[in-house]
Parts: sequence; structure tokens; C-alpha cells
Amino acid sequence: MEFYNILLVTEGDEEYCFFKTIAEMPNVISDSFKVEVCDAGGFGGVGPLFQDQFGADLYDCVLCVYDVDFKADDAASPFGVIQNDLLEVLGNQEAVDAVSFCTNPNFLQIYLLGMDVADNVALHSTSKVDNTGLVHKYWPSIAKPKKDLHGHDATKNYDAKKWQLEIINESFCKNPDQYKAIIRNAVALGSEYRDGGNPGSNVPLLLSALINGDVAFFENIRKVVNEEETLC
Repeated sequence: MEFYNILLVTEGDEEYCFFKTIAEMPNVISDSFKVEVCDAGGFGGVGPLFQDQFGADLYDCVLCVYDVDFKADDAASPFGVIQNDLLEVLGNQEAVDAVSFCTNPNFLQIYLLGMDVADNVALHSTSKVDNTGLVHKYWPSIAKPKKDLHGHDATKNYDAKKWQLEIINESFCKNPDQYKAIIRNAVALGSEYRDGGNPGSNVPLLLSALINGDVAFFENIRKVVNEEETLC
């Protein structure tokens, strides 16, 4: 069986853990796809990693997943740096937009939309601490303090530590319907992530396409990128 090969270049641990988990889980992503996930290790690595993999021509579609943090107009922000790096590779903003899957302000809210409705999630804050209460509600073991390297109690606040993400992802593994809940609940969020101080994310559109086997979704992205390459 031939698969449609997709590579997701992720900015950090939250995005990487989320997509790595569903890529390896049975019966979530459509059998039409083979999905690989690479962690760029931070915003500065997204553009270079994308360039390496995009140029290697090993995948049918190479995409990037990263945060906005309400800094869509700040060229010096992590979001701005990623956008500029991708622009240097692709040569046109339309192509950059086509390969970019972003959450404004941050990816924690995608996880939480799998657990609760948008009205209950702090969507207008860039601080993960503001959603710690919901994190503790749905993943109470995160509220139990861990010991740091010196034997002291570590913070109970959610700060995207790998052990915290393991707990969250395990709950998604036990209930794959939470991925579909993200798609349902994100309707209130909207897909426009550049709208000033308003939250938004097109990540649920990507998730929906992966779940539903929508190859045309990715072929449309390829078409935009290839057209812009020709223009360049």
C-alpha cells in the first residue's frame, strides 16, 4: 500500500509530542497517510529544518507547526523569525502561509480544546500559568509536585515539561475522541491566527484532514507552493 508521506516540522515539545503521539497511535490518522514529526528544538530551528527536508524531496508535503503568541506583527518575535526564515526558502508569503499551521497564542490551548469548550479556556493569554487550573482539573497528577535535581519540590504550574506532556498525551491515547473534540470546540476559536490580539488556529484544520484522509487538502498546499516556486 502506498502512503501519502507528510513531514511535520514542529517548533517545540508541545507540538512535537502532540503530533508524534497521534502519528504512532492506531486508528486516529487515516491509513492514507504516513506522518513523520521532527522537533526543530525551538523557533530558530524551524526554517533551517524545513529547508533541509523540503529540498530533499523525500516527502509529498512538508509543513511547519508553531506558535504566534500575539506577535504576528513583530518581526523580531519567534513567530516573525520563523516567518522570515520560511519566506527566504519559499520566496512568497502565500507559500509561507500554505505550509504554516499556527496557534495564537500557544499550543496548550489546542490540548485544552480536546477537554473543554472554548469559553472555559484562557484563550487571550500568552501565559501557560493562566490555564494551569484547567490542566490540573483534567490531568490532576500534574498538580502533584515533582522533585527537581536538588531534591526540592518543583513548581505545580504547567510549563510544558516533558513529564507533564507525557501525562497529557497518555490521556489522549486512552480517549482518541479528544482529537475530534478539538475539531468541534475550535470552531469557536476560528482559523485566522493573525488577527491582532484575537486567538485563532488553523491546526484543527490540519488535524481534521489527517483524521479524514483528505489528501486534496495537502495537494492544494503543494499546488500553492509549486506555483509560487515557479513565480520565483
